Amino acid sequence: MSGIAALVAPPSASASKSGIQTLLQSLVFRGPDAQEYELCGSAALAHALLLTDEQEHPKRQPLSFDGATWVAADARLDAREKLAEALQAAPGKPCTSLDDAELILRAYAAWGERCVEHLLGDFSFILWDGQRNLLLCARDQLGVKPLFYAPRRGGFAVSNTLQCLAEWAGDGQALNDAAVGDFLLFGYNQNPATTFFREIQSVPPAHVFIWRAGEVCLRRYWTCPGEGPLRFRRAEDCIEEFRGRLQKAVSDRIRNGRASILFSGGMDSTSIAATAKESLAARGQPANLKAFTAVYQKLFDDREGEFADLAAHALQIPVEFVAGDECALFAPAGRSGTVRPEPSDEPLAAFGESLYRAAALHSRVGLAGEGGDVILHPQSGPYLGWLLRHFHPLQALADVAKCFRKHGRLPPLLAGLRHKIGNPLGGDRGAAFPEWIAPEFARRCGLQERWKEFSRPSRSDHPFRPAAHGLLEAGFWPAFFQSIDPGATGILFELRMPFFDLRVLAWTLSLPPLPWCTDKWLLREAMRGRLPDAVRLRAKAPLPVNPAALLARQLSSRWLDEIELEEETRQYVAPERQLPLAGEKDEQRLMMKLRTISLNYWLQSLAQVKYKCRAGGL
Repeated sequence: MSGIAALVAPPSASASKSGIQTLLQSLVFRGPDAQEYELCGSAALAHALLLTDEQEHPKRQPLSFDGATWVAADARLDAREKLAEALQAAPGKPCTSLDDAELILRAYAAWGERCVEHLLGDFSFILWDGQRNLLLCARDQLGVKPLFYAPRRGGFAVSNTLQCLAEWAGDGQALNDAAVGDFLLFGYNQNPATTFFREIQSVPPAHVFIWRAGEVCLRRYWTCPGEGPLRFRRAEDCIEEFRGRLQKAVSDRIRNGRASILFSGGMDSTSIAATAKESLAARGQPANLKAFTAVYQKLFDDREGEFADLAAHALQIPVEFVAGDECALFAPAGRSGTVRPEPSDEPLAAFGESLYRAAALHSRVGLAGEGGDVILHPQSGPYLGWLLRHFHPLQALADVAKCFRKHGRLPPLLAGLRHKIGNPLGGDRGAAFPEWIAPEFARRCGLQERWKEFSRPSRSDHPFRPAAHGLLEAGFWPAFFQSIDPGATGILFELRMPFFDLRVLAWTLSLPPLPWCTDKWLLREAMRGRLPDAVRLRAKAPLPVNPAALLARQLSSRWLDEIELEEETRQYVAPERQLPLAGEKDEQRLMMKLRTISLNYWLQSLAQVKYKCRAGGL
């Protein structure tokens, strides 16, 4: 959760002390517990510490063993024992007691620039090797932790906090029109290598950014695995293997037993809670867990609280209900003077942030069930087609029969044949291109073609799990992770998602979808006896209505149509071409129109903040 930053000076120059101090100052809001910087010749590193419950004696960062190689990291590593064992052969002190930043330094000493290939977990880090005059920056495989960079005056700056670089770059920054176009069409920037600022780039997931003697290299070090299909003679063996991997993933995310759990009444989050209880009991630790559930008590009939309460009672975990009935559209989120660095496609963002703030009072570390729908995506058509193309008709018949025995019906063979990777929550982009987007802007950015491309089937070439792989390869999840990072929310709360653990993800994606992924059968069986059957066997139940759409259609929300758009917003949107929100019956188009207002509020906030250039040189 800590803030990190670095400056690299132009060739034959030294990094500016005032510049790194400026970057560090802009990180205080997300790392209030300690701030340090280190001048390293032509580079300078900074670290703003945010203490979590699991950090009793955190090491000072930027960190070095020899005064020549330094690291500043926002990292939570998985499989630490296995990594320490691999490093024991390397020179240096024993690795078993090292914290995450120290392990990264030891990994670099052992494997150099390829050290990141040996790391698992959620991390972004900046490493300076003074002897080689090399800066190595890395982002984890799925992009859970953000990392950005921006060139200036022959050098550049790096940080895991976009606001930090926006303040450093100063006023007059040009917006990235492609990102704005993506936001208006899809709700997020689909290119994980860019940001909404033209001059500030993002290190994509699974990439390293290397600066060496004035030359820059961006290199991918990991791709989503595509092995399989993995088969088991006994279903119990598969279930037990899955349960063990999930337990390791949860255990690595709650090292001292204290955590908040974002808790619905569905399978994914309750499974994480049950696994957390079991994992802590196996370690002999008391479970200091508390669940937080978002509910609507008046706006519509919402049963999430009922099932969440049932699961929490069975698990003996206290649960706090956070009601969203009184939350207004586009209500201020209470960020204490800070501004979201990028626009949000969530008109009820204030409600979501109120849930985070409540959870942060119990622990700065939270667990969530995101990712279960991805790794257990049930698409069966491509899998059966793959079996037939490879002359395995008997296996196809056996898997279909097995699915019928377990579920009492044939698998939905056609489901997902035209799966969409842009929106992992589902839904077909069959709507017409939004006519209210300014024609010149749409032409200049090729948005009509962008819209058509998004509506085509996924291009994932995985032979039998293309939908799941397509979801992971799309830009949605990096954008989502970035939107909930403390650097974006301003809330000192880090959400951790065990289903995205690579040990769980890679193994699960190697399974055939029949029968394991149909109706999440694998997860339901893994939780047998651990969750109440009313929760374990409950069908997936999204909210019966979209709260934001419901509020937008109410008479009290007619003020939305009276908002005067900023001049800059009108470069992107032609308001005279947009029908009133109150008269919009199609929910998808209604939500797309609300993005215009989201963009307008964000541009207003930028104008009010007026990021000022105070860096004082590199």
